[in-house]
Amino acid sequence: SKTFDRSVKDIFAVQDEIAKTVAEELKATFKEPVHSAADENWNEEAKKEYQLGRYFFERRAENDMSRSIEHFRKSIQLNSSKAIVHTLLYQSLVNESGSYLTMDSLYYPILKKALELDSTLPEALVFSANRLLYIEKDLANTLQKFEHYLKIAPRHLFVLRNAGRVFSMVGKSEEAIKVGKSAVELDPMQTVSYQLLAQSLASAENYPEAISYYRKAQELSNVPNINLAIWYVLNHEVDKAMQENSKLTEKDREFAEIIIAHEQKNTAKASLLLDNYIKKNGENNPMGCAQVAAFTGNKNLAFKWLEICLQRKSGSFRGSILSLKNHPLLKSLRDDPRFKELLKRANFPEI
Repeated sequence: SKTFDRSVKDIFAVQDEIAKTVAEELKATFKEPVHSAADENWNEEAKKEYQLGRYFFERRAENDMSRSIEHFRKSIQLNSSKAIVHTLLYQSLVNESGSYLTMDSLYYPILKKALELDSTLPEALVFSANRLLYIEKDLANTLQKFEHYLKIAPRHLFVLRNAGRVFSMVGKSEEAIKVGKSAVELDPMQTVSYQLLAQSLASAENYPEAISYYRKAQELSNVPNINLAIWYVLNHEVDKAMQENSKLTEKDREFAEIIIAHEQKNTAKASLLLDNYIKKNGENNPMGCAQVAAFTGNKNLAFKWLEICLQRKSGSFRGSILSLKNHPLLKSLRDDPRFKELLKRANFPEI
């Protein structure tokens, strides 16, 4: 992007000067690695298993977590000294379970081993911070950690996209979108980066761009997702929402059918579907019940389920109380004094 104003007689000297400048700029640009995986001292077979595991870990297609777990375990059997493999094995196991709380006590020794091998590994630090987020629900401390990690590793993929997740949760939408786009630009072949950026955009009510980025995630993983159906409804594209909904599992279809019926102003159908959904899923998904109740205008019912969600320590990533502030389906509750009180009780930092 620089301009070189020199005499045409010195063209070869200028060429050398440009090459030297570019080399220095590239050196500065790539000083901070995108991923953490040192090349030295690898058993070649262990490295191949790690690379295969990482591919499936990032792609997130059906059964990919199971595949990543298999390859990471093989890599550790061949070479147990690599902190990065222990770290990603831990997170793959947690991802497959769907909840930090459900399986973390069983799997945490794997992450602890990674930190013993390398206490500065960015991936291990990120997932340790995520434990603090999802288990302790300590948003303020987690936010501080990621702000610090961004200063020391501003071009690390895991730092960028997980920082974006936390920024979005606490309502720092501009920052979330900025770091999310940086993650996508840094490595444009990663499903999770597109998904998290899309979620940040949806939280900021930029549904067209959120849909566009989630479409790119689907091109990489070829896995349907309920978020697209929801965002199409919120973008008033009901026909497209119905198309996406037809690809989903029964449980997700039932969820999306409620908001589709409400968007179509079929109040009676939406009410019946809501009652049925709560009967079937209230025990396991109180946050989902709150979201569809809020979207359909049943504020008292929504607050009832949010209260239940707040009291519970368990919850999946999607069903966690941590989505309280940024989930677009809860928008109708935000001006209610009860909502502000819930944010306070859930220890959301004031932004």
